[in-house]
Amino acid sequence: MEDSLFKNVAAQPFHPEAHAQPFLFSAQQYSSLGLSIIPCAGDNGKIACVKWKPYQDDCAHYKVISEWQKTFPDANIGLITGEVSGLTIVDIDTAKPEIIRQMIQRFGDTPIKVKTPRGGVHLYYRYNEERSVTGLEGLPVDIRAKGGYVIAPPSIHPVSKSAYLFLEGNIQKITKLPTIRVEALPKTSVQKEPDILSGDTAYEGYRNEALFKALLLRARECSNFEELDDSAYLLNETFLDPPLQADEVDKIIDNVWRIKIENRLYGGGERFISVVSSEVNQLKDHPHAFWLLMHLKNCHENNRKEFAISVEPMAKAIGWSANELVEARNHLLDRKYLTMTHKGGNGGGDVHLYGFCAS
Repeated sequence: MEDSLFKNVAAQPFHPEAHAQPFLFSAQQYSSLGLSIIPCAGDNGKIACVKWKPYQDDCAHYKVISEWQKTFPDANIGLITGEVSGLTIVDIDTAKPEIIRQMIQRFGDTPIKVKTPRGGVHLYYRYNEERSVTGLEGLPVDIRAKGGYVIAPPSIHPVSKSAYLFLEGNIQKITKLPTIRVEALPKTSVQKEPDILSGDTAYEGYRNEALFKALLLRARECSNFEELDDSAYLLNETFLDPPLQADEVDKIIDNVWRIKIENRLYGGGERFISVVSSEVNQLKDHPHAFWLLMHLKNCHENNRKEFAISVEPMAKAIGWSANELVEARNHLLDRKYLTMTHKGGNGGGDVHLYGFCAS
């Protein structure tokens, strides 16, 4: 982004330590101007720390904000847009000067412009019944209005430590904002697929898929079902407008958890087979044994503690001879990749059972 696009790089009107603890040092400053704010954190610094639906209609009481400051001092400032704060914000998610310039020309100049950690720009306007739009006309541009929020200065990105900064003006100029030009927004807008983990709001027609895809990513970090459940309901309350009913959320949670325990989180929902380098090295001269191990993992890993290997049917299905299959199985037993958990042969239906050896 070119600084020459902007008239002045503004002084940051915050406490010197505000970037270290944005919510502690800056929350009351925003609240005193009648703006609705919430604490935000998470991997990208954009996830609401509280259920924020009530604050789309009413600003939090200063006592509530004081409690948040004690509980979430390091959190970012989430600035709720729409009627409650009187704000519509054009979120330009690119540092390309030509797009930034084009959007300023399209929506009109404004005395408040904010630089985001990724080099994009937020253009502040007075709310005029706009609705939030994600991916305006296929551009990296979102409209944050009713049902949305943005992260505001002096917040920081938790990983890069880059800050949200005022490029022109400051929050004190909130009373001097113009409205977006009437002709700037199309009469109908097609929403791109929202990414709720990046702060997008998912409206009707997008909610189920958006929550499902977000939970597929979150599930990789969840060590138990309860963590996934908590994450799902927080995302539902925070980023789905209106939130899904509990039975719909539960179905999505169950589906994602099943995918996780079946080891299918990677590869677009296909089963993910764990392979360690020693398996590749030790079985490279025994391709049948390696293939059989992968096949058994694909069928049984994380699903069953023990399983049968039916020689004749399996050999026929994969185009091997029975001897080839037996040789491959015995090699896996000898090399301690498989173990026999039950020795059959004591009557009809009593088959040998096998299991995977611990790595």
